[in-house]
Amino acid sequence: MTPKAFSFFIVVATCEMQSLHSSVGDLAAISNELSIGKEEYKRISKNTEIPIYGDCWTAALKSLNEGCSALTERSQSNLALKFTNCLLDMTGQEIVECDTDEDLRLCLARMKDRPFTVYQNFFTSTRSMCHFLRIQVWHQETELTIGRLAENSDIVADKLMESKEIQDSIVESQKRTLEEMKQQTEMSKKSMKEMFDNLQDRTEEHGALIFEIFDRIGKLQNYVLEEVESFYSIFFYLTALVIGYFVTSVPRTGGARLLLFFSYVS
Repeated sequence: MTPKAFSFFIVVATCEMQSLHSSVGDLAAISNELSIGKEEYKRISKNTEIPIYGDCWTAALKSLNEGCSALTERSQSNLALKFTNCLLDMTGQEIVECDTDEDLRLCLARMKDRPFTVYQNFFTSTRSMCHFLRIQVWHQETELTIGRLAENSDIVADKLMESKEIQDSIVESQKRTLEEMKQQTEMSKKSMKEMFDNLQDRTEEHGALIFEIFDRIGKLQNYVLEEVESFYSIFFYLTALVIGYFVTSVPRTGGARLLLFFSYVS
């Protein structure tokens, strides 16, 4: 193995150790790596504004943005090589071209010392820039999520407020309905009481009238009976007088007429 290839694998091992160290919670190292990635990304972004060589840096950043989501050792090496060639081309040095199916170690072995040092630096900073971009994407997605949550919270709050207003309206309507029912019940009770009192008064009046009618009928009956009795008495005495008169009209019984009349009177 050539010294350059050995150095390359040393760099790869170092990056993997740094990644492992970050996974166990070294916040200071993560913060430092993000800071390096941010500064490197800004510096390369400024290079895209260079009139002649800006296209190369733009294409390299585009590949970085697309490749960070599934970063592997090979893709990281390809990204570092693109950044290296942009810098070599901008400084007037010969770029390094590697075929797609070529062994990367053989391609890197053809590099001179200075370009290889540049490649090593870009290889390290590529992972840092990817971490920075991932954090940026995470922040953006988090802000969008928070924004959606806030929007949904506002919608839910509006719905809850609307629901509360509807419930208050229903409660108020129920109160009015109950009050109306109560008033109607009171009016019905009052009307029924008046009807009952009126019926009771009429019943008492009718009862008094009936009693009066029966009393008058009783008096009339007594009067009729008295009159009939008087009539029968008169009729009896008249009949007796007539019969006594005819009985004593003959000479034989004429002397008993006066005695017979006195017996009637007594």
